[in-house]
Amino acid sequence: MLVLGAASFAASVLTGSSIHWSRANTWVVVAFFAWEFFYYAYYWSGTGSTPGMVLLGVQVVGQDGSSVGTKRGLLRTLAFPLSFLLLGLGFLGILLGRDRRALHDVIADTAVVYCWDAREARLRSLAREGSNRQP
Repeated sequence: MLVLGAASFAASVLTGSSIHWSRANTWVVVAFFAWEFFYYAYYWSGTGSTPGMVLLGVQVVGQDGSSVGTKRGLLRTLAFPLSFLLLGLGFLGILLGRDRRALHDVIADTAVVYCWDAREARLRSLAREGSNRQP
């Protein structure tokens, strides 16, 4: 909603007229899906976490624990809608599967892991280094 509000404001400033967002408008639908694709692909390929995932303390990694990378990030982004399009059954693997992976994770060879412990350990390490420095 914030993105649409900012886009509406910018468009009204640039064009002098307001934009009405509607699902009936094809360009709005195309722009929405392009933005969604960019959002997920950018964050999953780069850092492995969207801003919401950072708040929840989870991260997407390769099945072997490595960085996701561009190829797997894009593949996961492309496969993500399949989990919804199959009436949500693509998420059933999270609840019932041995590895707790959704359909898009299986396709992209990725997994979602908790990352709070590593972050806390890193912060404790930095705090110790800072306190050991002499002025």
